[in-house]
Amino acid sequence: MVQSLTAALALGLLFALSVTRAGEIPSLAGAPVGTYDRLSPGGHPLTPVTETQPGLPAFDPLVQQMMDQVVSPTLYAYEAQLSGQVSVTVGGAAYTITTRNTRSGIPIETATQFIQEELAGDGYAAAYHNWTLSGDSGRNVIAELPGQVDPSRIYMLTAHLDDMPVSGTAPGADDNASGTAAVLAAAEIMSHTYWGCTLRFALFTGEEQGLKGSNRYAFDARGRNENILGVLNLDMLGYNGAPPRALNLYYKPTVAGSQQIADLFVNTVGEYGLGLAPVTYNVVTYTVGNQSDNASFWTQGYPAILAIEDYQGHDFTPYYHTISDTLSSLDLDYYTTMVKAAIGTFAKMTGCLIQDPPIAVSIRRQGDSGAALSWFHTAPNAQYQVWRDTKPYLQPGDAALVETLPAPKLGVASTYTDADATTSPGAGVYYLVRGVDSMANPADTSQRVGVVSYALDVP
Repeated sequence: MVQSLTAALALGLLFALSVTRAGEIPSLAGAPVGTYDRLSPGGHPLTPVTETQPGLPAFDPLVQQMMDQVVSPTLYAYEAQLSGQVSVTVGGAAYTITTRNTRSGIPIETATQFIQEELAGDGYAAAYHNWTLSGDSGRNVIAELPGQVDPSRIYMLTAHLDDMPVSGTAPGADDNASGTAAVLAAAEIMSHTYWGCTLRFALFTGEEQGLKGSNRYAFDARGRNENILGVLNLDMLGYNGAPPRALNLYYKPTVAGSQQIADLFVNTVGEYGLGLAPVTYNVVTYTVGNQSDNASFWTQGYPAILAIEDYQGHDFTPYYHTISDTLSSLDLDYYTTMVKAAIGTFAKMTGCLIQDPPIAVSIRRQGDSGAALSWFHTAPNAQYQVWRDTKPYLQPGDAALVETLPAPKLGVASTYTDADATTSPGAGVYYLVRGVDSMANPADTSQRVGVVSYALDVP
């Protein structure tokens, strides 16, 4: 979070006296009376949300599947790499990220390259967005999953990569390796599903110098008249010193759609039984919500929110912007649950998750005796079996299993080339592609997909 938050931290006692006054911001709607001592701004004891707010999206099993893929070891590994606890491989060589400060030169350049290579490894065409503003310059890392129906509709999941202190070692595990790792995990998980709209994942630099990287990015997006319909910004997700596992959601009521995203986050926590206690804050009253990259999008009129650990309730990392902001200070279970909530909210806020995309398989001749098949991946398949026979309407078991392939990423076609489809001139060859789970149990079977005849290839 941007450095000017330090001044706000000094006012903690004033906040403690004021936040319990009723009517300042919405309280947890319908939250049952709990046993925790600390109060929400509406005067209710803070309690993990367990109910769904009316009028918001209902439970979606495919979203649950994505949330279930968020596991602590993955987040821990990303955190350890980003905070310098272990080395990373960048450009084929080992490197330890000792700082991610925007003004650090080679360290931040290497950190952004690491992010770009991680996203490229997930199949994304990850690109740099270069920026210069008020004496600083840097590069953001942007990856995109194009929509299959209306790619002009864009939703963004964002975090800032850079950290503090300005010199020396700066692990920045909570601020903000936690948000960065969450975006990386989400990008990997969501690359296996189909979306009607475009998902965009952004890691910004220059946040600690005044939101400079996101400022330029949002400004450029508005200049291109991009249709960004929602931004979920993640900043400091990992510290939790005591119950009730609270988190803060900041929205701007003067930007249409902002409060709805915050309400959806609360809904997701309750609908999926995550055991968190989210509280929404109107940034007009609670201005600390202006100190992260979501504010750059508000400036351009884009709906956005900030999701962050419990700053307002003073359960906020005491190691802010110090060399002690290390992985060991994080509550890994709380952090993992926060990431689950973020991914679930992001999936639901798009409203464009394709539940049952067609498996559509095509087939064509390849050389004198081969066949080339291609098809698009559909969840929840983890891998695909290719079956072959010389009889039409084949069934698995009656035909030959010629290959098993892993599920692809990012909606690109899976391909299989059968170099020796037939040696009999004029013979027909038929294929069936069957989707299976990781244990090879059938999940989604295609129709018989084609026939290749080689009669014309014979002199």
